Amino acid sequence: QPGVRIVELGTYNSDIPAYKSISMIDIVFQPGAVFPETVMDNDMMCYIAAGEFMIKKADKEFTVKEGEMYTCAKGKTDMATNTSNVVGIHTVGLLIPS
Repeated sequence: QPGVRIVELGTYNSDIPAYKSISMIDIVFQPGAVFPETVMDNDMMCYIAAGEFMIKKADKEFTVKEGEMYTCAKGKTDMATNTSNVVGIHTVGLLIPS
């Protein structure tokens, strides 16, 4: 996607029985950049390390700011727009099933 890049941070073992590992990535958004509506391949936790985002799911829209987090469920849709005027960063933990 224009203005969006993914940086792989590493994959780590999980002690949560439902998940064998957690893959950590940063999704880096230029101001105004959009990650289009996508079906999630995994459950995930999304922490906003920088910026402010409008998140659109099938049943709701909401804003998340730096220092906040939200979650995504496997099989559900999610769309993110960096609504701030700074480079925005989602630090994401992808929960990989056992």
